Amino acid sequence: MLFGLFLFLGCDNGEPLPNQNPQTSIFLDQINLTGKDRLTSVVRVFWSGTDQDGYIQGFEISFDQQQWSFTTEYDSTFRFVLGQGGGTADIDLYVRSVDNQGLVDESPAYLKIPIKNTPPKVEFLADFQPVDTTNTVFSLIWEATDLDGDETIDSTYIKFNDGPWTALSRNANAIRVVPVDPMATGPADARVFTSFTSAPSYTVNFEQEEPMPFEGLILNGSNTVYIQVRDKAGSDSPLDTSSTFFLKPQTSNFLMIESLLGGNRAEGVYKEAFDQNGRDYDFINLFDNNADEDIRYWSFNFRLLLDLYDRVFWYSGQETFSSGVLLLEIGMFPVVEYLNDGGKIMITTYITGDIPNTSALFNLTPMDSISPREGTNQARYFAGDIAWPDSADPELSDYSQLICSSTILNAAPYYRNPQARSFYIAPATGTGNWSGPDQIGAYFENLDGNPNFFFFSVELHLFDQDQAALADMLNRVIDGEFDW
Repeated sequence: MLFGLFLFLGCDNGEPLPNQNPQTSIFLDQINLTGKDRLTSVVRVFWSGTDQDGYIQGFEISFDQQQWSFTTEYDSTFRFVLGQGGGTADIDLYVRSVDNQGLVDESPAYLKIPIKNTPPKVEFLADFQPVDTTNTVFSLIWEATDLDGDETIDSTYIKFNDGPWTALSRNANAIRVVPVDPMATGPADARVFTSFTSAPSYTVNFEQEEPMPFEGLILNGSNTVYIQVRDKAGSDSPLDTSSTFFLKPQTSNFLMIESLLGGNRAEGVYKEAFDQNGRDYDFINLFDNNADEDIRYWSFNFRLLLDLYDRVFWYSGQETFSSGVLLLEIGMFPVVEYLNDGGKIMITTYITGDIPNTSALFNLTPMDSISPREGTNQARYFAGDIAWPDSADPELSDYSQLICSSTILNAAPYYRNPQARSFYIAPATGTGNWSGPDQIGAYFENLDGNPNFFFFSVELHLFDQDQAALADMLNRVIDGEFDW
């Protein structure tokens, strides 16, 4: 027979055990990194705590065991900023748990974090580089980044060709560049305007001119621009370079602008007209400058280019920007600024009866409105039709008549702005039930009563049956009406 022996131990209801301090653990996945593999200065750390006789209400964090910060989180991302010249550093991190009765871990968890400063990066935007041949002014936009935080980027440096490095305003990400003497040849100093811009509008914001001209630019020669940024720790980014481009100098105070696809005939007519007068002029084709697809051209380059010239002649067609808006309409906003600064311009274009009444052209040009096309009801001009100066203005009575040389369908003679003065009229042939105005040319005057903006809603090169008459009219406007 087996007998079981049971030992009964009694319990003494004595004093309760004291509250135990919590315990803390801290960890980071890749802590044993050294040399070039040291952690970046943005570091995420995790911790946890246990308490045998309660629960953890939070944690206290310190970098020196003197100053402690309380948190209820179990992880945090730290950004450590190294001082000037600091490439690496060791950060001491202490974490101690706090239990529900306020007791703290008497032996805080400790972690030594080896960090490194990450050099910044900078690059010019690839789709906004100067074209192979650029007219006198140019612009550049760049993007600078730093894994340690973009705010750690301290300065930006630019140089032209073999010129010296020059610091730019810290917050800039764009420059507009215009030579101090745009008619120079060879090495030239440059005025540099810094600004901030961003997609999609690429508006020039907070622009300011750098206090001193930049050296190293080459007019009538090839140019490359270099850029580098530096962070607060003194680390420099790798260099980035622009495309290499030929920078044409300004050669005249008169500019001719083309924005007309297949405009060989128009170019020939206008060049012949001005060549007859022995005139020097600079010539640009907006399509050679990607102006049909890059809004930055209009925001950055076009206004600076206009400002170089005392007088401008612009011939255009129905060509549109990539968004479908007329190129001429986009260009009118910098044109108005140019006029307000004392510029003088003559524009001839092809406006159709389909232009919407919401177009900015009705607010910014001598046009007020048109009689729109309705189906086949439209205005037309035919070879032999005559345009003549408005006899109501005696100052214009001795201008030559112009004779149409081609058929112009769906034309848009206009009602002029009440502030504009009449210049040329040409009664159109209306098909169907179309009826409307006969104004094809009018002009604005500035506050001093000087004419500064002539506008034709038909292409004048199609009124060239009498080439001498057309040349006389064009040169009289440029030389006479703009001679103030």
